[in-house]
Amino acid sequence: MTALSLHHVAVDREGHTVLNGVDLDIESGEIVALVGPSGCGKSTLLAAVVGVLPLREGTIELDGRRIDQVPTHLRNITLVPQGQHLFPHLDVTGNIEYGLRRARWTLDDRRARVAELLAMTSLDGLARRRVDQLSGGQAQRVALARALATRPRIILLDEPLTGLDPELHDRLLDDVVDALRREHTTAIWVTHDRDEAVRAADRIVRMNNDGSMAPMTADHHGDAVVPISTEATYDLRRRVLRDGTPTDSVNFDGDAEALHFGVIRNGELVAVASWFHRPHPSRPHANGYQLRGMASDPRVRRSGAGSVLLAAGMAAVHSLGADHVWARARDTALDFYRHHGFTVTGDGYIDATTDLAHHDIVHTF
Repeated sequence: MTALSLHHVAVDREGHTVLNGVDLDIESGEIVALVGPSGCGKSTLLAAVVGVLPLREGTIELDGRRIDQVPTHLRNITLVPQGQHLFPHLDVTGNIEYGLRRARWTLDDRRARVAELLAMTSLDGLARRRVDQLSGGQAQRVALARALATRPRIILLDEPLTGLDPELHDRLLDDVVDALRREHTTAIWVTHDRDEAVRAADRIVRMNNDGSMAPMTADHHGDAVVPISTEATYDLRRRVLRDGTPTDSVNFDGDAEALHFGVIRNGELVAVASWFHRPHPSRPHANGYQLRGMASDPRVRRSGAGSVLLAAGMAAVHSLGADHVWARARDTALDFYRHHGFTVTGDGYIDATTDLAHHDIVHTF
């Protein structure tokens, strides 16, 4: 499910066009890293999304509802700007619960939420510490806890780890990402650090000086997603898809016309997927693509290869005009697909070829 959509967004600052025709879709629960040269408009984009800057053109939608004319405080979007910008007259607890008070949470609910966030961000024992007595890393954790407090639909992080020493940077990076994942928070993470983007994000988008955007591979291993031949997919399909099934056939109808992509890691093909230009049976007149034969070498499972492969394939077919993608997914993989924005449709069934439980899944752009 798409959480945030920017369509042809244009923004002017001080009489100059900074953003011009920006398009960006972010799925629910996805962390997207936004990288690019200084001055290309990354921070301006965040300011437009949160409502600090007006649009000259375009629209911004949250969960399918236009919000570009909605006041900032009603958008359910939180911005974590560069620097912590904590309230100096409030202690740690006061900073974290500031938004909760404004939202009129009850005292008991505020206390419970603050305790939860103190534990989540490793700030136990600092509840009554003055913020001017915090280290840089502690202050950054307070800023994150405050941003998460009211459970916003979107969090925007503008260079959240700038200025920290390398050891603290790496430790805090993992903690921030873990907190976002635990809260299932959708986020845009602006950074100039490519390695930081790789570790933090499900997807990296590069923003150019002309306002255009281009997807980049987001992974933890320097993976490359490349088009591959039909023949190159067969060995991995056979080893992975047919393990424990009564058939060893790896040939799918339409293979000759399908788009085949693979993940190359350390010079080796470790994951494959094929995309077939055909709509879901319930949408016969739509422009759909079916995903089939997605498989990862057992040695690289849970290392991000599958996520990188899926994101690249979806971006490719979307650029070809697809309005939806779908698959007949094994039940054991449903959580993976749900995490990437797919919806399970219809009743489950046993595949006649493999004797395995399946459901149809669909993602609409």
